[in-house]
Amino acid sequence: MLAAVAAAALPASIVVWLAERAMRFHHYLWHSARNGWTAFGEPERAAYRALGYEPPRPAVEDGQLALGNGSGEDFLYMHRQMIQQLNERLASLADPGYPRIEGWPAIPAPGDADYPVPPAGDGDAELKSDEFYRERIVPLEQRYQDADFLRSVSLGELGARLEFTLHNWMHMRWAEPVAEARPDADPRNPAAIDSRWDAPSYDWLGDFYSSHVHSTFWKLHGWVDERIDDWARANVHGAIEWQGTWTGPDHAHVHPPHPHPAPPAPDEAERRDTPRGRDFGRPLLDVTVPD
Repeated sequence: MLAAVAAAALPASIVVWLAERAMRFHHYLWHSARNGWTAFGEPERAAYRALGYEPPRPAVEDGQLALGNGSGEDFLYMHRQMIQQLNERLASLADPGYPRIEGWPAIPAPGDADYPVPPAGDGDAELKSDEFYRERIVPLEQRYQDADFLRSVSLGELGARLEFTLHNWMHMRWAEPVAEARPDADPRNPAAIDSRWDAPSYDWLGDFYSSHVHSTFWKLHGWVDERIDDWARANVHGAIEWQGTWTGPDHAHVHPPHPHPAPPAPDEAERRDTPRGRDFGRPLLDVTVPD
């Protein structure tokens, strides 16, 4: 962990709670179900369905970002619920050093003293470059706060665009290189994850199973959450009438799923075509986002 990032670390008891297996599975299964559903075969869908994760609105349809089905609202709503739940925990803990989640007021620029970009790992040098920040991040950061643009899109479209651009990019831009990547679980048996990956120290920002354990997750998601309020100021008077509110099973009351006996290994074609459930990187960075 970089020292500057550690300065904004979550309280230790909160980290332990976030690292619980049930919490990890909720975030991992929710994301991987939405991203992979239309590419899954029936065995994969049956496995997720049995665990309570059948997304009503897939986020990706045939490799294309789903802008009009409300999945972007699900993304914004679910993570807003996560922030609210954590804020309730923080309020009960009453730690003066970390009273509540506060997102970044702006996406940190290259050279930021508190949130430096970690060294590049395998395949993410472009994402971590100064040029990527100037040419890709800054224009969209401005666009997604522009009232004229916000009036031109639904909340669902905004959420979908945010998720597959700045959100995914921020996860991978601030993800530190890892010596060993968590092996992907077969999507026909998604609960088959070794318990050694449940250690609180496993908080890699590039993995659905671990990213929420990292303090930076809450800074970047706090920034994303503020965009909901920007959209509301541009479009509505009063409370938002949410249409997409899928959060999966209530993870506060769900026991960690138990793996079933491993199915036969997929053939090479299945390996190529089945989406990875592990991370925010490729192939998810390659999902087509319309202009």
